[in-house]
Amino acid sequence: MTFSRMNAAADWTVSGFPARLGINRRTTMSSRQRRGTGMTYMKPVATTPFGRFVGRRDGDLDVFRGVPYAQAPVGPRRFARPEPLPLSDETVDAGADGPIPPQLPSRLEIAMGPSAGTQGEDCLSLTVWAPADLGGEKVPVLVWFHGGAFMSGAGSLPWYAGAALARTGRVVVVSVNSRLGALGYLRLAGVSDGNLGLHDQRASLRWVQRCIAAFGGDPDSVCIAGQSAGAFAVLALVVSEEGRSLFRRAILQSGPYGLEPEPPARAEERGRIFADALGVRPQAEALRAVPVDRLLVSARAVAQHFARGPGDSTPPFVPCLDGDLLKAPLLEATAAGAASWCPMIVGYTREECSVFSAIDPAFKAMTRDQLRAALHAEFGDRAEALMAEYEALRGYRDAGALHADAASDRRFIAPALALARHQARAGRAAFVYQFNWPSPATDFGASHCIELPFLFGAREAWAQAPMFRGATDADYGHISRTMRAYWAGFARTGDPNAGGLLAWPRYEEPARQTMTFDRYIAPMSDPAGSTWRTLLRAS
Repeated sequence: MTFSRMNAAADWTVSGFPARLGINRRTTMSSRQRRGTGMTYMKPVATTPFGRFVGRRDGDLDVFRGVPYAQAPVGPRRFARPEPLPLSDETVDAGADGPIPPQLPSRLEIAMGPSAGTQGEDCLSLTVWAPADLGGEKVPVLVWFHGGAFMSGAGSLPWYAGAALARTGRVVVVSVNSRLGALGYLRLAGVSDGNLGLHDQRASLRWVQRCIAAFGGDPDSVCIAGQSAGAFAVLALVVSEEGRSLFRRAILQSGPYGLEPEPPARAEERGRIFADALGVRPQAEALRAVPVDRLLVSARAVAQHFARGPGDSTPPFVPCLDGDLLKAPLLEATAAGAASWCPMIVGYTREECSVFSAIDPAFKAMTRDQLRAALHAEFGDRAEALMAEYEALRGYRDAGALHADAASDRRFIAPALALARHQARAGRAAFVYQFNWPSPATDFGASHCIELPFLFGAREAWAQAPMFRGATDADYGHISRTMRAYWAGFARTGDPNAGGLLAWPRYEEPARQTMTFDRYIAPMSDPAGSTWRTLLRAS
């Protein structure tokens, strides 16, 4: 990615960017003669305080790729918070993606298939998809934060192409790359306070507030959305002090809210073990000199040190309590009303953890005694009663399946419903969904990530995903169109009910109405059943 920088520095306010001044709407077009035809084709141009970005026309959309939102976190900026871009009037080609964050292959390739992209630490960029025919109109904005256990993924991957959402909802879609792994979440005294990936994501929203009008977006109508680790980030931003000045609405898909931010001391311990694995002093200068590939490989030592047993899917680096972006565990904050200002869509898949159990062969061979020990490690004296309740309510062929369902409920489903309950009790709209479509060609069921091919409508990008095998044209088309319509409607208004769709009721007690997505799409009362309440009592 090439970006010409001038010496003039951006004037940051307390929240990170100066007021929205000096932005030209996307009215200028760059033209070029098509060789051999005599035809002229146009390239869209967006003029911002940080450069004049030349994108590409894709049918009825304008697409801008590799647009930087902060300075490259390289050299002395490795392990530092994101810094603002310098002011610039240079012209930048925004026709190609920038580097994706450095990462090892994802553990979820077994379900999602492989991903590919040029990696580099200069990864703080985003992609914008905007309707091409706005004619000065400002439209709502949907900002996407990808998942990947804070270790893998990128917003610029074809999986997350925002074209279908932009077309369906007549919205501007922004997909964000941010730092991952040790580069994004290392906490170590004198090196980093941690949560740099979250700070990157907040910086991208500050960029949206300052610049998105140049692409046709309305900075006063921003919805943020994310899946898995991206949903965790969304909720962290919702409860942060700056959240309500950056966006108006939020969509949270399969967020691991059962993963509490680590206390500073434990996060520091991870950092020291990481430095030991690298064989360097736990100091900024030494860690900045380590080649990035060694940083990636040495993270495995941290994961192994903290693993609680077979199948532990906790990543080596996770968000920590930092007194800034994360001042308290997320559900503790929402119970106290910190998210009550923000309307939400909150959801999960029916068998979130089936894919994690498929990764580890130990699950298939798990005995009842091993299951009992695993549940006891997490739930203490409640483990035996919990195990009996699961068996009575659901019935299981093997201990590994029970463990996967208990993990799904504990880490994803029960926390999502607790969040929805907090919002309902505060009188704020929460719309809850459960995604039920299972691949007929695998035993993953409705696994973690399965809703993504349907939401983004990028079927070809997901063609190699085992979890998506066997999807018929009829199932895919119906679910995909309906999901995008609901999501786009919510991004526009804070209510998914628009355009003649089946009514999606708000989540309220005691009915707990939940929209279920499968071959048939319909609201149901409390489809998760009673086990999630048992888990809340046990935890």
